Amino acid sequence: MFDIPEELQKLVVEVDKQIDPKLKEIDDQIVYNQAKVLDAFRKEEVAEADLTGVNGYGDDDMGRDKLDRVYARVFNTEAAGCTPSICIWHPYLVYCLKRQFELWGELNLFDWDAL
Repeated sequence: MFDIPEELQKLVVEVDKQIDPKLKEIDDQIVYNQAKVLDAFRKEEVAEADLTGVNGYGDDDMGRDKLDRVYARVFNTEAAGCTPSICIWHPYLVYCLKRQFELWGELNLFDWDAL
């Protein structure tokens, strides 16, 4: 079907053999993490009603509270707080903070040794 040189095909097979143990390790980690998250949902007794919309005020939002406890279980912390707005903006915030520290370092406004 495709005109792929035989030498390249052999190289692909060889590389596949070399990276197979790492791919297996990644697959095992995926299965472990999925089981960990599902176990947290089960232990917190998350139901379909917990996943529906709310009025936005956070009044007696049992679903949000359960989600916070699920995050705490998954990340093995005492408590956690996660709202959609925080979760969406978190990567952007981390990027901005990282860039700010880099800029301060370039301008010699931040003493890395003080950390």
